[in-house]
Amino acid sequence: MKQLSKSSFAQMTDLAAVKADTTIEEILKMVDLAEKWKFAGVYALPSHNNLIRSRLSGSSSIFIGGAVGFPSGGNTTDTKVYETRNLIEAGCREIDMVVNITWLKAGHFRDFKDDIKSVVEAADKHTVKAIIECSYLTDDEIRSASELAAEAGAAFIKTSTGWTQNGATEHIIKIISSALKGSSCGIKAAGGIKSLEIASGMAELGVTRFGCSIASAESIMLG
Repeated sequence: MKQLSKSSFAQMTDLAAVKADTTIEEILKMVDLAEKWKFAGVYALPSHNNLIRSRLSGSSSIFIGGAVGFPSGGNTTDTKVYETRNLIEAGCREIDMVVNITWLKAGHFRDFKDDIKSVVEAADKHTVKAIIECSYLTDDEIRSASELAAEAGAAFIKTSTGWTQNGATEHIIKIISSALKGSSCGIKAAGGIKSLEIASGMAELGVTRFGCSIASAESIMLG
């Protein structure tokens, strides 16, 4: 297995501070770490994006990401569309949306797919990552969610919001990769990315983006 360098890992990784109890200090630290090590992007809950923008240096290439439908994905589609448009207008360059897990489990596949498609259309050619929250799904549901999200136009399948205890595993990545075979849709592994070894193993399986907490990212870059 070829191990990723720290710089390569940073360039593939979005930092996230999206928990309900995230502090202002943590959000500011996330931005500072992103600029220090040149991470790809930074995510907070929507009300904190102005704070992030004020902290980023004017020459920064780091993008601000938009969190849509957090954390459950159970918002109405109209609400998700509004959130998406609002965040794009506010300067977010990528959108990470939580899918409607209840519809998936109920077999309401058209509603599930249309929900994602509506956000993709509202994002107006900006990258949309569909978060399928794998810890709530069976292997077959992970496969179905990945296929449907790709068909709906998502640019990436993302494994987790970071709100659940379990995140990405090589087993999960293999299922998603198999489901996406022949598709241009990518994979973003989030949750449980705690070392370069873990990230490198997932990159070998086809992951091209990572989502990482502040603590995990700092540990990896200082390790």
